[in-house]
Amino acid sequence: MPRLRATIHYAVRRFIVEAGLLGSSLALRVENHDVTVIFPLAGRDDETAKASPGPAFNDRFPPREEIPLIEGARDLHVTTATRAVGEGPKLEDVDILRVEVFIDKATFGASDFTGGSAPQEIWRQLQGEVERAGLVADAAIDRLLAWTRVRHRQAWLGLYGEPVRRIGSDEVVDLDATRRLPWPAQLVMAFNVVERETPLNAERINALRELVEANSSPELPELLLADAQFIASSAEPPDPSRALLIAAVACEVKIKAFLRTSATAEGS
Repeated sequence: MPRLRATIHYAVRRFIVEAGLLGSSLALRVENHDVTVIFPLAGRDDETAKASPGPAFNDRFPPREEIPLIEGARDLHVTTATRAVGEGPKLEDVDILRVEVFIDKATFGASDFTGGSAPQEIWRQLQGEVERAGLVADAAIDRLLAWTRVRHRQAWLGLYGEPVRRIGSDEVVDLDATRRLPWPAQLVMAFNVVERETPLNAERINALRELVEANSSPELPELLLADAQFIASSAEPPDPSRALLIAAVACEVKIKAFLRTSATAEGS
């Protein structure tokens, strides 16, 4: 009876490891099958990640014996796409929307700026107007998406209450003077804190071996807490309110489990 090897690739989100683990492999025994987890030779490459996946990603992993295709067969690579079925208008995916918010009777304008500068009070007024206009635009997009999801069944647009995500920089123009005001471009900075025990190394990956082979999963509270951490910091866009709710549920589940365990221990 032949022995087969199936190769499957998985996209993972920021699976952080120490450099020494790159190019190594982890042998496991899972559900009565030998399994080998192989780490790539190098970390994430944005250009590689954006590229269309190759048949085997051979250049990203340690070399292995090349096995030719069976005689008479041809490699077939399939790309899936969403298309309209039957007759109808051509469909396009829109990934960006522009919102214009008009501010009537502003207390400042292009004439208040000289050489690209203005008094501090004008800057404060400009900042306040831009913030108010941004809230208006947020509400417009939020409601548009909400109604489109419900009325036209585009559920894939996102979750109800999920914050809308702004991109790029803001622009403010004086329509009467036909001049753009020197509003600064939006600057978004983010810091990712990697704790000491976060990166995987040979010792830590081996410690996980028993858990994987035992067909076990983390407890529900820990899973929920990890979900909350992801939604708060790594989701696009982050959703702190939803993350807080999930974290609260994780605490409640953990407390109930602790109380049940304590009551059982006392009863025995």
